[in-house]
Amino acid sequence: MDAGKPDTAENEPRGRSLAGGLRAAARGWLERRPASPGVPLEGGRRVAVAVALLIAAGPLVTLLGADLLAGRARSDAARLSAGLAPRMAVERGAEQARVQMGAAIARPMLGSTLEAVARALPANAAVVRAERMRDGALELEIATPDPDQLRPALRSLPGIGMFRNTGQRRGDTGMVASFRADAR
Repeated sequence: MDAGKPDTAENEPRGRSLAGGLRAAARGWLERRPASPGVPLEGGRRVAVAVALLIAAGPLVTLLGADLLAGRARSDAARLSAGLAPRMAVERGAEQARVQMGAAIARPMLGSTLEAVARALPANAAVVRAERMRDGALELEIATPDPDQLRPALRSLPGIGMFRNTGQRRGDTGMVASFRADAR
C-alpha cells in the first residue's frame, strides 16, 4: 500500500467471505426454484418447518439443561450437607458451651452474690435456698415472717439484677418467698 496510489488486487483478501458464500447459496436456491409461481415448493416448506423447530427448540433445550444442572447442584448440596451434619452439630455444641462458659465467667461468683443478698435482707429473714441456673439466672428462696419487707430490700441490690417474686408458700417459721433475677 503506497500513499497516493490506488490499492491493487494484490492487497484484497483472497478466498470467499461469509457474505459471499451466503449470496452464492441463495442464488443457487433461487435457480432451483420451479418456473411457475403457483406451484408450491416442497423443499421450502421443509426448510421453513425445520427452521421454526430449531428456533423453538433453542429455549426449550436451554430450560431443560438449566433444570438438569439445578437438579445436580441440589443433589450435590444435599450430599454435602448430609456429610457435614455431624461436624456442624459438634461445632454448634462447642459454640453453645463457649457462650455458657463466657457467661458464667462474666457473672459474679455465687458466694459474693449471696453475701450481698445477706447484707440487704431484713434481720428476721434467712436464705433457705440459692441456686444459679444453667441460663445464668439466680433463684432464691427466703424465709421471713413478712414477705412484703423483702421486695424493696432485693430491688436495691446493685450488680445482681432485678429480682422478681415468682411465688410464696407457707414454711416452718413463716412464709417462704421465691425470687428470680435473670442473667444480664
